Amino acid sequence: MKRTVATVVLATALLFAGCAPLTYQQRADYDLWKAQGKVIQEKSETAAFFLGLLPGGGSFYTRQYGIGVVDTLLWPLSVLWDPSIGVGGAKKINFEATKYAKDAGRLP
Repeated sequence: MKRTVATVVLATALLFAGCAPLTYQQRADYDLWKAQGKVIQEKSETAAFFLGLLPGGGSFYTRQYGIGVVDTLLWPLSVLWDPSIGVGGAKKINFEATKYAKDAGRLP
């Protein structure tokens, strides 16, 4: 019974997480911009990783509030996935900030 409840809660959190990982093309663009030193860093990937060790910290830091609540409820088990969710969320936020700046003509 506990396992079923945990599965339902986790599935619901993932549904409302809101921060999908980068696509293949987005990752390629992000890696190129990072190599050129053009990435606008709104969120630190390192901070997101280490905050992921706290209850919901990585998710809350990267504005993924739905999964952050579930991670808090499932802590310490959430330590297995929340650091990587935090890093992915930080990359997504930084990608979007950099793309917006490039589209607005603020970056070459």
